[in-house]
Amino acid sequence: MYEEQLAEAIRHFGGVRSQQQEFQGETTGIKDFGSREAVTAGKHLDGFIALIASILSDSGLPSHSIHTRSTTLPGYFRPTKDWDLVVVIDDQLLASIEFKHKWVHSEIISTTA
Repeated sequence: MYEEQLAEAIRHFGGVRSQQQEFQGETTGIKDFGSREAVTAGKHLDGFIALIASILSDSGLPSHSIHTRSTTLPGYFRPTKDWDLVVVIDDQLLASIEFKHKWVHSEIISTTA
C-alpha cells in the first residue's frame, strides 16, 4: 500500500543528501567534516515524514491534527524543542516524533577462521 511512497522517500533521501554534500559551504567556504556535510542542512528525511503523516491520516486521524510545520513545543532540558511531526487532538498532545538516521557505508567484512 505504501511501497511507492516509501520508494520515493528513499530516492528523496539519497538525492537531497547528495545535493547537500555537494553544495554545503558554497557561500561560506566552510564544510562539515566527513559525511556530516550531507545531512546538517536538513530536509533529507522529509519523504519519510510525509510517509508517516500519510499513514496516520489513513489510520483515521484528522489531517488538521497532524503537523509537520510549526512543530515547536516546550522543552524539558531547554526552553523549546522542534519536532519533525506532531499530532494534537482536542488540544492534547498525542505524539511528537523526531526523525533520525544512521548512515552506514556498505562494506563486506570477511573473517578468517
